[in-house]
Amino acid sequence: MASKPTIRASAALRALHAARLGEADARSALEAAGLHPSLLDDPEGDAPLRGYVALLEELAVRLGDPHFGLRAGLATSPGELGVVGYVLMASADVTSALGKLVRYFAVHQEGADLALEGDDDHVRVRYQLVDPTLAPREQDAELAIGVGVATLRFLFGPGFAPAEVWFEHAAPPDVAEMRALIGITPSYSRPYNTIAIDRALLDHPVPNHDPALLSILERHALELLAQRSDPSSLGARVRGVLADRLRDGAPSMDEVARSLGTSASTMRRRLSEEGTTFADELDAVRRALAERYLLDPQLSVSAIAFLLGFSEASAFTRAFRRWHRTTPKAYRRAHLG
Repeated sequence: MASKPTIRASAALRALHAARLGEADARSALEAAGLHPSLLDDPEGDAPLRGYVALLEELAVRLGDPHFGLRAGLATSPGELGVVGYVLMASADVTSALGKLVRYFAVHQEGADLALEGDDDHVRVRYQLVDPTLAPREQDAELAIGVGVATLRFLFGPGFAPAEVWFEHAAPPDVAEMRALIGITPSYSRPYNTIAIDRALLDHPVPNHDPALLSILERHALELLAQRSDPSSLGARVRGVLADRLRDGAPSMDEVARSLGTSASTMRRRLSEEGTTFADELDAVRRALAERYLLDPQLSVSAIAFLLGFSEASAFTRAFRRWHRTTPKAYRRAHLG
């Protein structure tokens, strides 16, 4: 069976440090998130990504701070990202730094889609957890954006503000605090979490460019990258494809297998080895996305049914009753008031 995605344990320790918890409370928070307290003793080790995402949510609840992740991210310096951060700091210019971030990101964290995309005016750094069942995940998204903004402020100077910021989760009741922290009002309920940068800024030189050090750091990063095979389970990769394509109707097993470069029979066998089936993964994705979409009051139940690939709203309602023993509207009322 494939191993599950991980993140450097130092990331979990940084989150605990940002929360300013005593040792007993830190251990309690780790256990509540399904993480072993031994992480406190091994910052150079790996932590399960699922537990890390749960830890961020747990800390936000304990602190009563809906933007804990963003604040923790904004307080992160590039050097705290380990070799990946030092590669960025030694790069020649912002274009080079962003390309190296994408290339080596898996050294720091697995199970995430980090990519660059753009248009004539902007380049966007896009981040999203691959597995849609890693939820809730708002704190992870806000922390990632916070780290991105903090890194860009290191590269450009403390006055930098993104051209745009997108979040995949629904908007909070009040966005004023978010605007104060990052300098602009984000856009919510987007397909990805992104930071947009004016294309005209990309040639900006990095303050600490060091070609000799960069060569050494990149060799080290490549060695670390080579030590990591693709750790994501096939189930997680299947869920990622399903989440991306559901709005066009539920794809067939053959379609998903082709997109992953395998056959339906091989995919069926490997999913069975992981203790799951294609139908189970489709059900899990629909359930996770339904719970997220219902927290966005701008989406009607009919629209959510369409986004989840159901042929009609009644089919979605039946599935939701099976998952939660209640209707989508009642679930929304219970969570949004």
